[in-house]
Amino acid sequence: MFSQAGQDLFVKTLLPINNGTFLDIGAYHPEEGNNTLLLENLGWKGISIDLDASIVDKWKTRST
Repeated sequence: MFSQAGQDLFVKTLLPINNGTFLDIGAYHPEEGNNTLLLENLGWKGISIDLDASIVDKWKTRST
């Protein structure tokens, strides 16, 4: 589990598919407590948005 409250597992259980699409608004850190990292690891693609400049920089420099 990557997310703080199991949101990733909830989505995985509700939509047991690979290659889905997500929109994560208020994404925060790209790895710590991330709600969509598990989905990305399962082949999902999407957009993660956060307004905190220091967090945006972390998204820009992360390896995918």
